[in-house]
Amino acid sequence: MAASAGHRFNPAKLLLDPYARRVEGELKDHPLLHGGHDEPDYRDNAAVAPKSVVISDHYDWEDDAAPRTPWEKRSSMKHMSKGLPTCIRNSPGDTRYL
Repeated sequence: MAASAGHRFNPAKLLLDPYARRVEGELKDHPLLHGGHDEPDYRDNAAVAPKSVVISDHYDWEDDAAPRTPWEKRSSMKHMSKGLPTCIRNSPGDTRYL
Protein backbone atom coordinates (compact mmCIF):
# COMPACT_ATOMS: atom_id res chain seq x y z
CA MET A 1 0.00 0.00 0.00
CA ALA A 2 1.64 3.25 -1.11
CA ALA A 3 -0.11 5.86 1.04
CA SER A 4 2.27 8.52 -0.23
CA ALA A 5 0.77 7.98 -3.70
CA GLY A 6 -2.79 8.26 -2.40
CA HIS A 7 -3.44 4.52 -2.19
CA ARG A 8 -5.18 3.99 1.11
CA PHE A 9 -7.36 0.94 0.50
CA ASN A 10 -7.66 -1.26 3.57
CA PRO A 11 -9.38 -4.63 2.97
CA ALA A 12 -10.10 -4.99 6.71
CA LYS A 13 -12.39 -1.94 6.78
CA LEU A 14 -15.99 -1.93 5.56
CA LEU A 15 -17.20 1.19 3.78
CA LEU A 16 -20.72 2.50 3.35
CA ASP A 17 -22.06 2.86 -0.17
CA PRO A 18 -22.62 6.61 -0.64
CA TYR A 19 -25.73 5.82 -2.71
CA ALA A 20 -27.24 3.39 -0.19
CA ARG A 21 -30.88 4.09 0.53
CA ARG A 22 -30.80 2.27 3.85
CA VAL A 23 -28.15 1.73 6.51
CA GLU A 24 -28.36 -0.92 9.23
CA GLY A 25 -26.55 -0.28 12.48
CA GLU A 26 -25.44 2.86 14.23
CA LEU A 27 -22.20 4.73 13.66
CA LYS A 28 -20.41 5.01 16.98
CA ASP A 29 -16.82 6.02 17.60
CA HIS A 30 -14.94 2.75 18.02
CA PRO A 31 -11.20 2.01 17.70
CA LEU A 32 -11.87 -0.65 15.03
CA LEU A 33 -13.42 1.97 12.73
CA HIS A 34 -10.20 3.96 12.48
CA GLY A 35 -7.90 3.08 9.62
CA GLY A 36 -4.66 3.92 11.40
CA HIS A 37 -2.45 6.99 11.28
CA ASP A 38 1.14 6.16 10.38
CA GLU A 39 0.51 2.47 9.77
CA PRO A 40 -2.71 0.81 8.52
CA ASP A 41 -4.91 -0.85 11.13
CA TYR A 42 -5.70 -4.29 9.66
CA ARG A 43 -8.18 -5.32 12.35
CA ASP A 44 -11.55 -6.25 10.83
CA ASN A 45 -14.26 -3.69 11.66
CA ALA A 46 -17.26 -5.72 10.39
CA ALA A 47 -18.58 -6.37 13.90
CA VAL A 48 -19.00 -2.66 14.68
CA ALA A 49 -19.41 -0.96 11.29
CA PRO A 50 -22.86 0.00 9.96
CA LYS A 51 -23.81 -1.80 6.73
CA SER A 52 -25.44 -0.59 3.52
CA VAL A 53 -28.65 -2.43 2.66
CA VAL A 54 -29.86 -2.91 -0.91
CA ILE A 55 -33.56 -2.17 -1.28
CA SER A 56 -35.81 -1.99 -4.31
CA ASP A 57 -39.22 -0.38 -4.64
CA HIS A 58 -39.76 -2.04 -8.03
CA TYR A 59 -40.33 -5.63 -6.91
CA ASP A 60 -43.94 -6.70 -6.35
CA TRP A 61 -43.88 -8.71 -3.13
CA GLU A 62 -47.61 -9.52 -3.39
CA ASP A 63 -48.49 -11.17 -0.06
CA ASP A 64 -44.95 -12.23 0.84
CA ALA A 65 -43.39 -10.97 4.05
CA ALA A 66 -39.84 -11.23 5.29
CA PRO A 67 -39.30 -13.88 7.96
CA ARG A 68 -38.93 -12.36 11.39
CA THR A 69 -36.05 -14.61 12.43
CA PRO A 70 -33.85 -13.01 15.11
CA TRP A 71 -30.15 -12.75 14.22
CA GLU A 72 -29.14 -15.13 17.00
CA LYS A 73 -31.31 -17.88 15.47
CA ARG A 74 -29.97 -17.46 11.92
CA SER A 75 -27.13 -19.47 10.47
CA SER A 76 -24.87 -19.16 7.49
CA MET A 77 -22.99 -21.74 5.49
CA LYS A 78 -19.46 -21.66 4.19
CA HIS A 79 -18.24 -24.19 1.68
CA MET A 80 -15.09 -25.10 -0.12
CA SER A 81 -15.84 -25.11 -3.84
CA LYS A 82 -13.77 -28.24 -4.38
CA GLY A 83 -15.72 -30.35 -1.86
CA LEU A 84 -19.25 -29.04 -2.37
CA PRO A 85 -20.16 -31.17 -5.43
CA THR A 86 -19.06 -34.32 -3.57
CA CYS A 87 -21.20 -33.40 -0.56
CA ILE A 88 -24.23 -32.83 -2.75
CA ARG A 89 -23.71 -36.04 -4.73
CA ASN A 90 -23.49 -38.13 -1.53
CA SER A 91 -26.51 -36.61 0.23
CA PRO A 92 -30.03 -38.07 0.00
CA GLY A 93 -32.06 -36.51 -2.80
CA ASP A 94 -34.83 -35.19 -0.56
CA THR A 95 -32.37 -33.11 1.48
CA ARG A 96 -30.67 -31.34 -1.43
CA TYR A 97 -31.52 -27.71 -2.02
CA LEU A 98 -29.11 -26.88 -4.83
